[in-house]
Amino acid sequence: MTGLIDEVYIFDRALSQAEVQSLYNNNNLSTNSGNVLPVSTRVSVAAGATLDLGGVSQTLASITGSGMVTNAGNPATLTVSNSSGATTFSGSIGDLSAGNALSFVRSGGGTTILSGVNTYRGTTTVNSGTLLVNGSLGSGAVTVTSGMFGGNGGIGGTVTVQTGGTLAPGGSIGVLTVNNNVTLQPGGTTVMEINKTPLTNDQLRVTGALSYGGALVVTNLAGTLAANDSFQLFSAGSASGSFASNSLPVLNAGLGWSFNPTNGVLSVVQTVATNPTNIYSTVGSGNVTLSWPSDHLGWRLQSQTNVLSIGLGTNWVDVPNSTNATQATLPIDGGNGSVFFRLVFP
Repeated sequence: MTGLIDEVYIFDRALSQAEVQSLYNNNNLSTNSGNVLPVSTRVSVAAGATLDLGGVSQTLASITGSGMVTNAGNPATLTVSNSSGATTFSGSIGDLSAGNALSFVRSGGGTTILSGVNTYRGTTTVNSGTLLVNGSLGSGAVTVTSGMFGGNGGIGGTVTVQTGGTLAPGGSIGVLTVNNNVTLQPGGTTVMEINKTPLTNDQLRVTGALSYGGALVVTNLAGTLAANDSFQLFSAGSASGSFASNSLPVLNAGLGWSFNPTNGVLSVVQTVATNPTNIYSTVGSGNVTLSWPSDHLGWRLQSQTNVLSIGLGTNWVDVPNSTNATQATLPIDGGNGSVFFRLVFP
């Protein structure tokens, strides 16, 4: 430090919370023009302690602990901007009245986890990084302009995911409940996890209206997906719109995905015919070309080769890559006594 220090008080004991508050209040910290903490400050609010912004907006590197954050002055904003790592605040963020409304902003590239009961009346904005709510938020609106918002808690206000923003309900399989409306705007992303074993999944529960939009990205954590597997990703009082694009787990041949936006269920469906069919053949230029109907894409073409004295046996082998096509061209070998072909499903 350089410069002068004026009005220094020296104590031979720890100051009480009331004494610290008195020094804070008497130092013109009731204005938003200055006297704020450095943006690199990491604040821990211990159990039973209170951090009162006193009408002064603050930007902190992180906030942890289980105490209380409140605002007894003019409306103010608390911004958390750690650039890496994850920190958890298990206490409560609130304010005294609508006239003291406190807002919360998540910026920087790190992660902030709010696991307590938060009642502040202002807005919640995610500009970058990740904000996970594993506790609850009050009735203020939540806007995701960029970065990620998610968790397995409860949200009282509306949630809007804008272009460039990401919504991630749950958190290693969990439920995010919004007791209001949710709007997923074009250009945003909704990220979900499912688990075949057992049949569980993340879920977004909306008591109001859910408007789909943007991209849906789903990851399967474990297990091999099969026909008729289904996952209730969304539930809502009403639903409208649809996802413009999706990125879903890869399925075995003959299977596909079906999403019902009305009930929010993502299902694995059979996409190929299962009835037996014929194999058609043509011969030319020393090759035999075998083909079968297009609705049997995903069936396996098998062959076996034997001497004439044996005829048909049990030594079937798969023709490579036949499940990805409905035609195969194979060379004719005059030295083979007999060659047999069949289609097998799956």
